[in-house]
Amino acid sequence: MKRMIFIFLTCICALALYNLTILATLHDSMNTRVTTAHAQDDFIIEDETILVQYTGNASNVTIPPQITKICANCMKNSQDIISITLPDGLLEIEPLAFSGCTNLESINIPDTVTTIGIAAFGNCSSLTSVTIPASVTELGMLLFTGCSSLKQVEMECEIYSVPYLCFSECAVEEITLPDSVQVIANQAFAGCSALKTVHTGTQLQKIEEKAFLNCTQLEDISLPAQMQYIDTTAFDGCDLLKEKHTVNGSFIIDQILIQAEPQYPIYQIPDNVITVMNDAVNQTRAVAIECPDSLRYLRESAFASNSELMDIKLNQGCQMIAENALSDCRSLNSVFIPDSVKSIEHQDNLYLTALYGIPGSAAEEFAANNQISFHENKPVQNYVNVKFDYTKDGWHLGNTKNVFGENYILTEQDRAYLSDLGIDAENIDKEWQGACAGLSSTVILMKNGIISPQQFQEDSISEIELTKEVQSFINFYQLSFIKRNSGQWKSTNQKIYLLNEFLPTKQREGELFLLTFSLSSGSHAVVGYELESGKWEYDGKSYDRRILVWDPNYPNALHEDSCMYFNRMTFDYCIPDYGVHVAEGSDENIGALIDVVNDLTVINMNPYPFDLYYSKGDLNCDGKVSFSDVDILINHLNTKKPLSVTQMYLADLSNDMIVNSADLSLLKKEILS
Repeated sequence: MKRMIFIFLTCICALALYNLTILATLHDSMNTRVTTAHAQDDFIIEDETILVQYTGNASNVTIPPQITKICANCMKNSQDIISITLPDGLLEIEPLAFSGCTNLESINIPDTVTTIGIAAFGNCSSLTSVTIPASVTELGMLLFTGCSSLKQVEMECEIYSVPYLCFSECAVEEITLPDSVQVIANQAFAGCSALKTVHTGTQLQKIEEKAFLNCTQLEDISLPAQMQYIDTTAFDGCDLLKEKHTVNGSFIIDQILIQAEPQYPIYQIPDNVITVMNDAVNQTRAVAIECPDSLRYLRESAFASNSELMDIKLNQGCQMIAENALSDCRSLNSVFIPDSVKSIEHQDNLYLTALYGIPGSAAEEFAANNQISFHENKPVQNYVNVKFDYTKDGWHLGNTKNVFGENYILTEQDRAYLSDLGIDAENIDKEWQGACAGLSSTVILMKNGIISPQQFQEDSISEIELTKEVQSFINFYQLSFIKRNSGQWKSTNQKIYLLNEFLPTKQREGELFLLTFSLSSGSHAVVGYELESGKWEYDGKSYDRRILVWDPNYPNALHEDSCMYFNRMTFDYCIPDYGVHVAEGSDENIGALIDVVNDLTVINMNPYPFDLYYSKGDLNCDGKVSFSDVDILINHLNTKKPLSVTQMYLADLSNDMIVNSADLSLLKKEILS
């Protein structure tokens, strides 16, 4: 902090010294000229063409016709002057030439003038109108600052920028900038409280900080689509402009999104937006951004610093991703970039681990240059058919002590293996407090083919009887779940987005999710398997999405009040049977989502050690190697019917990590021997 203050004070001192140097130089120059100049009426003229100083007190002043340059400070603070007539042939007006002429009402600037210096008309508080001719190529800073009566400005000039404080505190109500203007500089129109309309040219690219500060009556400004930069403070204090051009949290002018405060976790950029300006969607709580077909440009830092942002749906047609547009988005791990994007500039603090796109595109080149994994198109979802069937896909066992007993029953092998994993063996025999996570986890693993019901007794999980070994298997995953930490923090909005985005609907297949949520008595785990649309009411709130769940407390039929209901816009949600009710900003929230897991490597972080129980070749896990196992392997090789992970391990008799006909030969040889 001290260093920042020191730097700030140093800059102030340097600027003051710079200004004093300029003024001193101007003063010395003027004095030098006075000694070599001659007087003509009320004018001191040098070299016949340079007006050095005005010494009169007339109200209407006509500058001699031979003058081509008016020197700095020439008429500064001349309070008597009401009007000035400048000669044709005048080329240059130096800094401060007419500044402080507080009674000056009118002045003509001939169409021979090319340069008007710093603050040349500063604080001419009675000046009402001015025309800047086409001959002018450069305007000085603070040119008309403090001209509080200046209502009419005609700019015929071809200039690159409207400079610093050029029209600050003027009374102009409407202004048209030359088509040549590319930059509106810092505070150029600051304090123009009467300004209502600004017409800009097609070449405008940059509006600097506080350019229109406190232009309280400003309602409209035209902006070309190719704008490169608008400082986030450019329209500070322009409340009327923002109110008129802001809809649902999106501040948009002429198809340019300038600033957004998304009202909902999924931010849909409005239709027809062509450019997302720098820092437009910055430090919001959006978890996903959806772009319209019209979008073409993401400017510098457009989506930067959104810590919860998980997904950006870019449109085919987007052309440019500017510097740092995606920087500091900690949850954005992958994104699809269409081949219409031809330019991706440098990105600081990028958390992307995967880019998806078309080979040969800018996306592939960017991925290669930044050591990011590149994949063609979007990832293909290689899920099994997850259409959930209560009659065969879930345990028929109830999650009760009547089923599981008073303690966590484990085989000695499982007990020892859990101890090796660092799960406290002394507490394994503690009083049974539920097996919901073990039951739900194993349902997901079996449905995804990681574990096969055949490794116990039957072809269907719903037919397996509760032996000590089965009990131990379920408890193994229950206790592993209690120990496990997924290692990935997610906000509630991110969790619901995952469910909304990836759960299967009636139109598509998707993943199973392990859902855990808090209760007053602890927590509970269920399996989310399908997403439905509809209308539901609970406790005075409306919901339009429902996540169907397999609940181990109701194992044999869908229990509607165990489902999770949420609003697709606000992400408010509830689970009625468990009293979970959560709404954004509410101080009466009850319960909450703890975690949403669809990653099988996380759910199966500690794989069950079937190899402790079964021999190589025992594919049906019946305790012996027989021709029944040969039939399973032949069926797999001929039809590609998938084997579970454990079955693949047991079928790999050659230990080469590949299951093929060589393993079949070894299996037959094993049986015959």
